[in-house]
Amino acid sequence: MLEPARVLTFVRLRIAIVCIVLGMATTLCPAQRTLSSMPLVYTADNSQVDIVKLSHTQPLIVIRFLGSMCGHCMRQIVALNERAPELRALNARVVAFSNNPPAKCAEVVKQYSLDTSVVSVCSDADNACSKVLGTSITESDGSITDLHAILLIDRGVIRYEHYSTVPLMAFQDVLKMLARKPD
Repeated sequence: MLEPARVLTFVRLRIAIVCIVLGMATTLCPAQRTLSSMPLVYTADNSQVDIVKLSHTQPLIVIRFLGSMCGHCMRQIVALNERAPELRALNARVVAFSNNPPAKCAEVVKQYSLDTSVVSVCSDADNACSKVLGTSITESDGSITDLHAILLIDRGVIRYEHYSTVPLMAFQDVLKMLARKPD
């Protein structure tokens, strides 16, 4: 007969595995929720971008990144920029935003030679968009937890979303969904 402590450890381990599997399934599954509106973000030249409205003209890969000082985030944006010809062929656009001010966004565009016909780096200085998406969370102690996010938004509908403590670098699922037109 197993000791009660070992049984409890075994049960906790099984529960943890189930939670991890379910957690992965919920973060990697396609979404289907509609956005009626979101706060505006601002491009490097301080132009307004209405993400929901823009998604009605072309599909968007929306990236919430943690700013220009996050090396992982910059690698994600550069990797998407390298796929600019593929995204252009799919009539898709990338809108990446952080709480960097517009001037910092301009530096990022220049430093990484981003193709601005496909990739926009925008400012969400007050984290209003981040809060709507649930990527900037105010904890009970008042501290802020910031998450990375990648969403596929088409005609105001979130078709895919992934939230994490690290940027998603495997874009295959997003690009496959982008290639399939919704009904």
